[in-house]
Amino acid sequence: MIRSRPFALACAGLVSVAMAGTATATVGASAAESGATAARVGGLNGPRGFDIGASGLTVVAEADGTISKAFRFGDRRGTTKKIASVGPEFLAPSVAVGPDDSVWVLTVGGESSSSGTLFRKAPGRPLEKVRNISAWVAKHHPDPYDLEKAPTESNPYGVAVGRDGNAYVADAANNAVLRVSKAGKVAVVAEVKPRKVELPEPATRAASVPSEAVTTAVTVGPDGSVYIGELRGGPAFPGDSQVWRVRPGATGAVCRPARPDTGACKRYADGLTSIVDLDTGRGGSLYVAELSKMGWMSMESETPPPGSEIGAVIRISHDRTIRRELGEGKVIMPGSVAVGRAGNVFVSGPIFGPGSIFRVR
Repeated sequence: MIRSRPFALACAGLVSVAMAGTATATVGASAAESGATAARVGGLNGPRGFDIGASGLTVVAEADGTISKAFRFGDRRGTTKKIASVGPEFLAPSVAVGPDDSVWVLTVGGESSSSGTLFRKAPGRPLEKVRNISAWVAKHHPDPYDLEKAPTESNPYGVAVGRDGNAYVADAANNAVLRVSKAGKVAVVAEVKPRKVELPEPATRAASVPSEAVTTAVTVGPDGSVYIGELRGGPAFPGDSQVWRVRPGATGAVCRPARPDTGACKRYADGLTSIVDLDTGRGGSLYVAELSKMGWMSMESETPPPGSEIGAVIRISHDRTIRRELGEGKVIMPGSVAVGRAGNVFVSGPIFGPGSIFRVR
């Protein structure tokens, strides 16, 4: 399993990585009238991080580290304006908009001075460093359930902001979610233990193998519940990814696949595949972005099967009885999913090469 770099796609030849474009993107699907919402913001390079705040502020991050405000309404709809930047990494940063319209930026693990770091841009202020997450993990929180003999490895991958104004960071290599204050104080919200993954027939002598969660996604519900999504370590079969719900205000919770209905962290959904982002929407629905419906390992094979680049956005109803795929067949290697004030659902991607933000129904 690749922990510090969840996907080796940059070297797999699936997608060519384009050079970054200008700070202003063009409309990919123009709106019909002046007051309409742009259905697509195109001209982006490897857009992964993407979020829509409560005020409607829309922010997107590209592969070269550019952080931009995206305009979905008015005369400038369908365009972007650069508001900040960080150094380029293997993947574009993750971003989240706070209740005060602050913009939080999280870089993935790597070797540069800005790798694995959480930043914050307050309204009208420059981007400022909050905490080097990877350094904090290495010193204070080795993975107690590590299977890779690298317990201090860190790959901060997803970020969300709660109504409390704190950031919540999903560390894919550390298999944990951290809460980080504006002042950089860190607390462990939850750790996710490995699960046993059933092997298909014919298989090896073992009927199942342990597999790490690889916690790539986090979002915070209106009541303060923290939802955690898993990419899933190898063998990463379709249907092996879970979503966990952590009780509001809890810290030090342990998510246990063998006992998923006990404690402060309980399993919210199962049977999902290669989760890379989460968001909540109207009526208590949860939206799940899946990188590949075939599983991320299918994309990394020497000869990726046709269709392995097709991901998904899944809507799970508040009572968890109904699941519906949005934009079926149109979601290619998504980076993030975000729900706007009107309940419209948008997704960013592909995470490598030319991409866009677009609405899914």
